[in-house]
Amino acid sequence: MAFDVEKIRADFPVLSCEVYGRPLAYLDSGATAQKPRAVIDKVDWLHRRMNANVHRGLHYMSETCTDEYEAAREAVRRFIGAGSTREIVFTSGATGSINLVAYSFGGRFVREGDNVITTEMEHHSNIVPWQMLCERKGAELRVLPFDDAGALETGRLDELIDSRVRLLYAVDGNGKVLGVTSWLPTYRDGTIIGWTLDFMRHRTDSVNGIMEFLIARMAERLRDEGNVEFMSLSAAPLAGMGSNESEHEESEVLRHALQMVADIMEPAYGFHSLFRFKLKFHPDEEKVYICYPDAAKLPQISLAVAQAYVPSLTPAEAMRFVRTIAPRD
Repeated sequence: MAFDVEKIRADFPVLSCEVYGRPLAYLDSGATAQKPRAVIDKVDWLHRRMNANVHRGLHYMSETCTDEYEAAREAVRRFIGAGSTREIVFTSGATGSINLVAYSFGGRFVREGDNVITTEMEHHSNIVPWQMLCERKGAELRVLPFDDAGALETGRLDELIDSRVRLLYAVDGNGKVLGVTSWLPTYRDGTIIGWTLDFMRHRTDSVNGIMEFLIARMAERLRDEGNVEFMSLSAAPLAGMGSNESEHEESEVLRHALQMVADIMEPAYGFHSLFRFKLKFHPDEEKVYICYPDAAKLPQISLAVAQAYVPSLTPAEAMRFVRTIAPRD
């Protein structure tokens, strides 16, 4: 569906203004939305001709305002496909609506130990009410991160919903999320014996050291709990590619394939820089190996590794990638 941008802009009088000699480009609608001409005209008519309380009087102006008010509710119902006007509740704005849901629905249904999930890109008005609710209820607030392209990592939702996953996040005094880490449990005989770092994300404008702070806090918590054997910073995949050190003779095909995967994904994932970051914690290093029974499966193995980190890899790109996986002369 195509939109006539100029026609839409013309419907908002404020967008005809200039700022510093240039047409206004307003990007703060999340805080205060500008009003189209129809809304401005209706509000102007109300204040000039028919300003009265709704549902509170029997005189002509009050009844007229009540009819207009309920007609607006019916228009919203039709627009969003709601089943009844009883499903439409007018509030002062999104902030008031979120607080209403947090205190009513959240107050009744959220219990101790529950997870409340928000996202890393939320305005603090969609973070603070849930923080306060979780503090009152003993629930845990979990944050869905976004990637370098600004897209939410929805593939991680199942992890956040899982009560066994632990999240640590840092927020500033205004409730803005600065960084988040996710930790997965390791079991032995049904008992958790350790926690492994799953992912970590921080805002580009976060203070230096925010990730180090979160990892150190997790270490302190596990130390104080005293019931686990280890805390793992997880692997630094493919960070060893290109190294001259090798305990075993590697297949030339495998080395070539994995080196290609490392080269393709290094700009996006920074495996080598991730490896250097983790070294600052002085961890005990353990190598991870790929075991395969048939060299003919190496293209599939390499492709699986690539798709694990680049889910958006298209079939055409995958075919070109597989064709290149062959020993170099």
